[in-house]
Amino acid sequence: VGYKDGVRIAEDDLSVNYSFERSGAPARLELSYRQQVDGNYLVTATAMDKKGRRCLEYEERVYFQCMAGGDLEEHLGTPNGSSSIKMANGLASIVVKPHQDGQPITMTVLNQNFKGSFLLIDNKVSRMEE
Repeated sequence: VGYKDGVRIAEDDLSVNYSFERSGAPARLELSYRQQVDGNYLVTATAMDKKGRRCLEYEERVYFQCMAGGDLEEHLGTPNGSSSIKMANGLASIVVKPHQDGQPITMTVLNQNFKGSFLLIDNKVSRMEE
């Protein structure tokens, strides 16, 4: 909690999930998303083991595809702007620009080890409040 002149002006919270056990072999690729202030979505693939732990050592290449409702920001040569990218610490992300018609966004990620995981983003909100 931050104060200025005795008035509370800021607050932050941090949660840490730590395990002493090493993760097992990757069992699946899990997709998640968060909407950014500009209205685009950051879609993240996470390599997970059978116990639901992130596989920090997994660095294989993954391939993102947007099946409907948006366009990938790809071919930028950046960590969040490449549809084909090696994972780092079991993670890889890409930015998806939603179509203006509000159609749900259908995403998939796959590689040579996994057939693919799918994610449906509702996309009813066109822009987050700043």
